[in-house]
Amino acid sequence: MQMVTQTIRRSIPLPVHWLTWQTVRLSTHQRMAGYLVSVIQLAGQPL
Repeated sequence: MQMVTQTIRRSIPLPVHWLTWQTVRLSTHQRMAGYLVSVIQLAGQPL
């Protein structure tokens, strides 16, 4: 099982892994998460 986890980790490109980690870290902060949601919602609206 450990081998599988390591293989999956290696197959994930580092930038993607880093972005995922940053997103997880940011989402732990409610205010920042709310801000990100607001930005995403605004980005989804037609100008």
